[in-house]
Amino acid sequence: MGDSSQSPLSSTEVAYQWILKFAAITGKVAERIQQDIWVEALSDIPAHRLNAACKRLMESWRLPNLPLPGDVRAQLEGADDKAFKLTAEAEWQKLLSWIRDNYFLDIGIRCGAPRLSPAVEHAARAAGGYHFLERCSEEELVWARKTFLATYKNVHETGQVEHLLGNGEAKKILGRLTAGPKPQIKPLPPVKAESSESGIPREEVSAVLHAVAEAPAPVAELPTEEEWQARKDRLKKSALDWAASHGIAVSPSEQSELINR
Repeated sequence: MGDSSQSPLSSTEVAYQWILKFAAITGKVAERIQQDIWVEALSDIPAHRLNAACKRLMESWRLPNLPLPGDVRAQLEGADDKAFKLTAEAEWQKLLSWIRDNYFLDIGIRCGAPRLSPAVEHAARAAGGYHFLERCSEEELVWARKTFLATYKNVHETGQVEHLLGNGEAKKILGRLTAGPKPQIKPLPPVKAESSESGIPREEVSAVLHAVAEAPAPVAELPTEEEWQARKDRLKKSALDWAASHGIAVSPSEQSELINR
């Protein structure tokens, strides 16, 4: 008894089937070279997606000529664009819900709030930031939504999403910038004792080693208090300017804590 089950078609087989179907409905002859070019241009698409795209294209095809591979790919791009728009809209709604539950005008983001993705944080800052979105009018929220969706789409299309920093990572960098450099104490080079075989009396070598051992430890040249404070102030200002240039919201309480360090 033979096996009645059929293995799924490959992308190449699906492409060949559909070019012949389009030839049948348009009354055009699909030469072998045309079939091969059509298949080569579409064989990288997964079979199930290629089949669905060709089916959608046939349902709306009205021209008397055979469709080009680009016509098929346009169906896929349209489907992908719709799917992405739905995803972006879902992220916008999640953002509004997150702000209602985790952002407060007096304290900012509550302790223990779940993290947003860097792409959502970036798009939220472009739309005005958490503070603005929490208190803006319905009319302003309409424009903020448009900005959020456009920014969210842009960071994905341009590949920026892979290089974005979330607020958590950015504030860690901000903290390192304001901490200032740690003073480094350079160790003294080791003193090698000369043996009596070198011609130097052993007593003289022992006396030198004893003097070195009894000498006070060298003190690193540290800046004065005024120089250190001026350096910290410059670093804090640079850190705040860096945060502002990258669109990172630093709450008044965080600024006060940073200044009073």
